[in-house]
Amino acid sequence: MATCLARQLQGKTIVSIDGTDFGTLENITMGVESGTIDELVVEPQDQLPARIELDADGRFRLPLERVENIDDRIVISSD
Repeated sequence: MATCLARQLQGKTIVSIDGTDFGTLENITMGVESGTIDELVVEPQDQLPARIELDADGRFRLPLERVENIDDRIVISSD
């Protein structure tokens, strides 16, 4: 995956390979010691698959490993 700045990612739409719209990227979480991105924090769309659990702030987290492609939007695997 090519390098990009975190500020270029914020607000991008997140969709799965099968076209399901999950929402927009709100933030990222990073490992303090490693400095690597761990998760994407997503502001969900109104209609989410039932398997998605929201946190206390009404957002959900996706592991970075699910990211397949980043372009005009972030494409994730369909797990």
